[in-house]
Amino acid sequence: MRPAPLPALALAALTALYARPAAAQRAAYARPDELAPEGPAHVLDFSLQARYARVLDPDRAAGLANLGGFALRTRVLLGRTVGYVGGLDGEVGGSDTGAVYGLTAHVLGAGLRWGAAGVVALHAGAGFDGVVGSVPLAARFPVQLMVACDLGPVRLQAHAGIAFVAGAPERRDGSSWLPLGDEVDAGLLVRLGRQRRYWSRTSGGGGPGLGVVYREFMGTRSVGVVLALELTGAQ
Repeated sequence: MRPAPLPALALAALTALYARPAAAQRAAYARPDELAPEGPAHVLDFSLQARYARVLDPDRAAGLANLGGFALRTRVLLGRTVGYVGGLDGEVGGSDTGAVYGLTAHVLGAGLRWGAAGVVALHAGAGFDGVVGSVPLAARFPVQLMVACDLGPVRLQAHAGIAFVAGAPERRDGSSWLPLGDEVDAGLLVRLGRQRRYWSRTSGGGGPGLGVVYREFMGTRSVGVVLALELTGAQ
């Protein structure tokens, strides 16, 4: 095959260079809903949190009264409408009695999405946590329901779940009213910052968040506050 002459190659290059800005100009005037979907569909929530919690009955938790630290919470939904949900939670900090630590992988889950980045999901996983000197290290198997939605300039995220505990008899039946499971946890977070659409089905949002958390364990309860940096991307 004979090589293409230089003038023909130059003409092809000029045509490619011209086509790119022309296509960009057309895209600039197109509405987002007129453009084709880009890539695989997913929703990703990422939250970096600073937490403080107060235990309401320290005597039931070996003198544990105050906990503080940092937490990471991530969730991903893979699918345009219905899809797989997974995530990772981690925590490290301190308390009256010693270090606070925990790590949980949410590996089994399904969810439904709507709008730019609305999600309702049910998922389960496995992990461990504890507080040195008061809450014994134990394996945890949580089952959790999560809802996230955008309301104008804010984004709400709420979760509630139960956990089954193995490896620490002191932590079994830690909730006085729970008929199934050993521990209860719930939380609500409000992010300041709307979700903005950047392309056909691509949106993103982020900002500071303020929330509350609640937990029942070892026959007592704790309530706390959360300051967070919250980021959400959806496609």
